[in-house]
Amino acid sequence: MERRLYTVLPINFIEPLTVRGQFTQGRRKNWKKAEKENSFITQCLSPNGPVTVSELCEKWLLSKKNSKNSIDRAWTIIKQSIEYGQSNGIIENPITLKNVKRPNEKNVAIKKKEVHFTTLSDMEILYQEAHRIDDNGKPVYGNASKVIVFIMYSGLRVSEAIGLKWKYVKKDLSEIKVMQSHRKIADRDKDGVAILVDGHKTYHKTQKSTKSISGERAVPLPDRAIGILQLFSEMFPSHKDEDYVFLTSKGTVFMRENVERTLQRMLKRSDCECKDYTPHSLRHGYGSILLSEGVDIKTVSVLLGHKDISTTYNIYIHVLESDKKKAVRNVFNK
Repeated sequence: MERRLYTVLPINFIEPLTVRGQFTQGRRKNWKKAEKENSFITQCLSPNGPVTVSELCEKWLLSKKNSKNSIDRAWTIIKQSIEYGQSNGIIENPITLKNVKRPNEKNVAIKKKEVHFTTLSDMEILYQEAHRIDDNGKPVYGNASKVIVFIMYSGLRVSEAIGLKWKYVKKDLSEIKVMQSHRKIADRDKDGVAILVDGHKTYHKTQKSTKSISGERAVPLPDRAIGILQLFSEMFPSHKDEDYVFLTSKGTVFMRENVERTLQRMLKRSDCECKDYTPHSLRHGYGSILLSEGVDIKTVSVLLGHKDISTTYNIYIHVLESDKKKAVRNVFNK
């Protein structure tokens, strides 16, 4: 009879190898993911969980509480921990892992959220909406609407856009270098517990390098993106190289929430065909339109700062398939 995992792999052994342990050791920064993954592992190893190796896939990995990404991350940690325990004599009885098969995307309960890509027509609508003027001749939206336009025509992530500094902008505004991102991080004590003030979490702003080395890139800009840079340059004429490009009307740095809320307001008022766009949809729309216009996938991958070309292919496979059909018809249906 198969032994339960918690009897051969005690939690005091697994804990230092989990993301919670990695966080406290300074090797992981995303506490939200750490908490979720640690909970997953702890339950897998608890006396009340489906905790034999055989049951792990059948009863736990298919849980309605988990997506494929969560399953893959947690299973990697469990697998590495078991292998480490066996190779170092911590686990005496062998545990066979080769029969454990992770579910594919079709079989998990929580499916990957569909990301809507902006179309050219909706990009035009959003561009006009961002510049809407009310009956008194004043802009309907604040500076965040212009950040949205810039993301739409540069393909930057929100954190990259709001983290852009003038020292990374070419003098003629025709090109930028993406070198860092700007994020809001919850304050935590030495044990990783969130610090609360009057019942609310406190935060600090921080600069981070891009998601990967390939994330550092030069991005040439079209006229509309250049126009946004020109607008902020005129709005803050005394800016220095170390200053952020995109600031609120009060001169403060944007947070992601500012951009997201403004986009939702714009979508609600506009005539966009899709009302479910997110800031990331704008980035994906940028990539999909470039591909549809014949730009090769390697160039698009570099512009978007993807770690490798397979990431780009997996995101835009539907665009590539559509283009393939068009190419065949254009060649042979003349």
